[in-house]
Formats: sequence, structure tokens, C-alpha cells
Amino acid sequence: MDMKKINILLLLMSLALLHTMTSCENETDEFDLDFPLPQITAFSPQSDTVGKTVTITGANFERISSISIGGANITSENFEVTSSTSITATLPRIFNAGPIAVMNVFDRGAITLDNFVPLYPTATVSGWPSELNAFGKVQIFGKDLDMITLAIVNGDTASISSAGTTALVIDTKNVNFLAGTIGTEIEISLTGLGDVENQSAFLTLQEPAEELPPGSEPRMLLDFEDGIVPWQEWVDGPVTGEQAGINLGAISPHPSGGDNFLSVLIPNVNTTSWSSEVFFGDVEPEGDQATDTINLGDFRDPHLSFLVNTGSGEARFAIELYESHKWGKWYNDEDGAVIVKTGGTWQWVSISLAEDSGFGNWGTVGWDNDDGSKTDIDFSRIRYIKLGTGTDGFTIGNDYEANIDNFQITDGPVSNGDDFLSGSSTPLFVFFDLEDGVNPYQAINEDKVQSIASVVTDPANAPQGNRFLKVDADVITAGWNWYGNYTIRELNVDIKSQLTPYISFYVHNGNRDTRFEMQLLDANGFGWGTNFLTPANDGWQVITINLVTASWSNWGGAPYQAPDLSAITGLDLALNAEKIGDAGATQTVLTDYVILTAGSVRSRIGSHNINYPIVYPQTKAGKKPAF
Repeated sequence: MDMKKINILLLLMSLALLHTMTSCENETDEFDLDFPLPQITAFSPQSDTVGKTVTITGANFERISSISIGGANITSENFEVTSSTSITATLPRIFNAGPIAVMNVFDRGAITLDNFVPLYPTATVSGWPSELNAFGKVQIFGKDLDMITLAIVNGDTASISSAGTTALVIDTKNVNFLAGTIGTEIEISLTGLGDVENQSAFLTLQEPAEELPPGSEPRMLLDFEDGIVPWQEWVDGPVTGEQAGINLGAISPHPSGGDNFLSVLIPNVNTTSWSSEVFFGDVEPEGDQATDTINLGDFRDPHLSFLVNTGSGEARFAIELYESHKWGKWYNDEDGAVIVKTGGTWQWVSISLAEDSGFGNWGTVGWDNDDGSKTDIDFSRIRYIKLGTGTDGFTIGNDYEANIDNFQITDGPVSNGDDFLSGSSTPLFVFFDLEDGVNPYQAINEDKVQSIASVVTDPANAPQGNRFLKVDADVITAGWNWYGNYTIRELNVDIKSQLTPYISFYVHNGNRDTRFEMQLLDANGFGWGTNFLTPANDGWQVITINLVTASWSNWGGAPYQAPDLSAITGLDLALNAEKIGDAGATQTVLTDYVILTAGSVRSRIGSHNINYPIVYPQTKAGKKPAF
């Protein structure tokens, strides 16, 4: 190719490239905007008390969308663009010294070189309580208490549960309360962003408090063993042919349900409607004369639970709560189904009674001069409970059949498959049964309590099998001391399908109150601790702990607020010397058969069909011990 042709080719390529560049620039010009750049030239004052205003001066403030001071964002309702050159902003309640930054809707902003310095109000404690329960919470009242950032209790840093302007709550669950300090004065001191007035006090340390409702132990409402039929029909209602009575269904009682159950039958359903109700309480309770008032606040997660067997039919349920007003809701199962059909087997139904569980205002009943204007349920004095039966959602011609038993209030739902009352089902897992003769006990803190354990073979006195564990303890230093435990690790017990897992065991404490502690390793291996008192009993008793409603402390540094109970990966069941006595005091404690069950247990949890007392102890959170 000669030079002339090459030059022509290069010229054509240059023209094409120039055309392309010119076209892109034109397209860009069609969409480019000359975004204004905000400028800050000054702000005044340079320092002030939180809650006051600051004026920002500059240029191009027309489209400002956000402002921050010291890294704290100021909400849109707390700043005003008064002109293109001025902004007035209210200072946040709490923020650090730092620059002022503004940003407009075009994501262009400006920031000051100088810092705004906040002045914090003095936090004032108006009064201190005189006592503090170990590992519990203490509430302090005053003014500007949200300025408090640190609480030191007995030399340890305590957590601040909540800090409002007039109330501060300090949680001492992770504070180290030394042995022997119960009854003595311990110091609490506060530090704030600014000054603190009346910042420290000495409080008398008391025993750990029963902070949570009792929990776990069910309250039986109706078991029908007295033969009474607590049932009301809707007289002249649209549903016809309904009947109710004891043991009308062609089924056998549940193994744990005694001899009687209540049957509600409607053969060949003729219409869809509410029809009747099973009731607990006075039929027409008036004012404070009503009997059997229930305080649902006694339960951490109250549910109405009952056994149901629909035989060859099907059923539909609603629930009504009465205080001075009537509140109700229809039952749907966890999959949203409204019709209950058990196919001739007994199953549990659990209906949440929590405040946020969807109860509707179903009208006034005229008690206590109720005029119908109430908007909230008084859960502290439930006087009447109805389990409504109805055919809403039914196919006309189908049979309604509801055989009902063990109608009760439970703390948490009862899962199907739970042998909740009989305790005769196979445990989900056996942690220790001692039948292999291996001693699982480990002595701890022997400078404070000396203990020795042995596996005793005594078939006549063992509550289960032939063996149990005997622990003899001798106190050297009195106080709150974890002194020995069963320990098991490297587990992977899957319990994610269990709504109500329990850990249960036998104990014989020689008729003396005895403190136990428990550490559970959750699905991720994090440790969670609780403690509980086994009451004095001169014989064996069964201790059963609801893992869902237990009060847990985060002993393992988990980055979440409650144990992940989809699995158990380890367990420590420990003895605490708190109740044994002063130096020189001794105690012998017998234990046996530590198991995991789906639901609570009753007396037949082992091979011996012997009735033992069942105890649902109050669990408490507490500081992780040295073990």
C-alpha cells in the first residue's frame, strides 16, 4: 500500500473517532446538571447545651436533605433551611464533639474544619433505694439520667438496661458479689457525659430476688373427673342437633387424662355458625364476687392448652376472655388452618393468651358498670374463660366432634408429641443415668467447699434403675459457691422441633433447701446459666426446668439475647453451697437420672412406677461462677 492510501485511511479513521467523541459528549450534555455545591462559612454558637439551636451560615443551601453534628444525624423535623445561606438546627440529645456536615439531594456536601462542642446537662439523682438484690436490677429516679454512661457496682461494671431522662435501670447480673456480702453495704457510683449530682450511694445487698413470674407450672382449669359438664348451648341458635356430655365420643381417654373427657357432638352439620361453649368460672360473675380470678401476669408466656380428639369428625374453636369486658379470637393452627382434625388421635392445642396475640373487642357484658369504651384487656383479673365451639368454615353435612381434656393454662405452648402430664414417654435424651457406674461428678472451688461424690448401688432406694449419685459437702467458706457438677460436652441434641423442652432430674436433699446452678451450651456452643432452689423434702422429688421460659444469663459471650435452643451441645448441672450454712456445716445431696423431655414430666419418668413430688422451681439469672 502506498503512502497516499495510508494517509487517506488514517484521515478517515480520525474523522470517525472524532464523530464518536462528539456524539458521546452531546449525549452526556443532555443529562449532565450543574449540581450546586453547598458551602459552610461559619456556625454559631461554637458550643452549647444539648437541645439548643445552632445556626449554620454558608451558600447553596436550597436543596439540603441531611445534617449531622459530631456524626449524629439530625432528623428532618429538627432542622430548617431558612434561606439559601442559613440553616437552623436543634442539637441532638446525645452526641460527641465533632464537625458539622450538610448534604443536598444531589449527594454533594460540605463539612466544617472546626468541631462543635456539646455541653451536657448535669445528671441529678433525686433519690437512691436503700437495698439491692444480688444479680438483680435497681431503678434510680432523677433528672437528665440519659446522660449516665457508666455504673460501677461493688467495683464491677454493671450494664445499663435503660436510661431515660427521669429513670435509670442498672442490671447487676454480671457483677461479682463476693461470698459473705449478703446483708452488707455495697457502693454504686455513676459516671455521665457531664457532671453527676448525688452520683454514689451505699445500698444493703439482699438475696437474689424472684424477678420473673413463677413460670412452667400449669394451672389446671378443667379435667372433667368430677363428672360435671361445664357447657352452654346457644339456645335457639341456628345450629341444630348439638349435644355435650362426658365420654360421648367412641374413643379411649388419653393415658394422662384420667377416666373422663368432655365430648361436644354435632352430627350432620346444618349451617355454619357459633354454637356453644365450654366454660371455666362463674356463669354470671358479677363485680368482685367472681371466683377463681386468674392473673395471666403470673405466666411469662401464657397459653390456653388442652387435649383434643376429633374422632371421625372435625372441630373449630374460638376463645373468649372476660374481665369486666369480653375479648375474643378464633383459633388457627401454626399453618393457618381453621379446622382441627386429629383422625382419632389425641393432640394438643395451645392458644396464646399474650396481650399482642390478636384478641378483638367482642363487646361489653355489663359488669362493673362497663360502658363498652374499654380498649385494653386487664390480664390481671380474668374471671371467666370460654372455649367456643362452632361450625364456621365447615362443609355442610360433615360431623362436628370435639373430645376435650386437661383444659389448663400453661407457660408456653405445648407441642404435639409432648406427653405433657404423664411423663411416661421415652426421654428425648438421657444426660446421666449412672447405671454404668461411672462417676460424672467434678469437685470445684475446693478451697471454699470440700466435696466428694460416689455412685451408690441401692436398687431398693434408687428412684430409677439401681444407682444414684451421692455428694457429701463440707463448707470451709460460707457464701455463694458453685462447688461441684455433672459435666457433659460434645453433644448435638437436636431440639428445634420441640416447643417445650424440659430438663428434669431426681433429687433428695435431706429435707433442706438446696441451691442448684445449670449451664446449658446452646446450638452454637455459647454458655447460658441459670440457678434455682430445690425445696426441702425428706425424700426423692422431681425437679423439672422449662428451657424456653427459664431465666438465662449470657455466660458464654453470645452475640444474641437468648439461647439458641435448636440444639444442646453441652450441660453442667451444679451444686451451690449458698443454703448449706456457715463454715463447718455439711450436707449430703442425692441425685439421679438427668434427662431431656418433650414437655414436662410427671412421676413415671423412670422404670419405677412410684409417685414423687414434681417441682417447677423459679429460675434466676446470675453471674457466671468460677468453675
